[in-house]
Amino acid sequence: MSDGEKQIGFLDFEVDDSKIGYPAFYIRPQDRGRKMGYQMLKETMELSEFKSVSHLQAGVEKDNYASIKTPEKAGFQYDCTDEDGMFMYQLRRDNL
Repeated sequence: MSDGEKQIGFLDFEVDDSKIGYPAFYIRPQDRGRKMGYQMLKETMELSEFKSVSHLQAGVEKDNYASIKTPEKAGFQYDCTDEDGMFMYQLRRDNL
């Protein structure tokens, strides 16, 4: 993602064999707090690849306070905390 000519982060979207989509994004620290992570998640849901998945799964590190609420704002539901302490969220396509 860029802001004019300046690169401020990236979005990666992978789909596994069981048709689960995994969005991942990174925003440079100096550009956080501008709702760009939320915007990236919303744009992920508009990708053609999203139409082939049963649901999305996203994780947020427990100490990443800037991103903890981002999946919830995009419609994801908290699922669990995994063995590494990541907060895991899911969004089912039928819940859109």
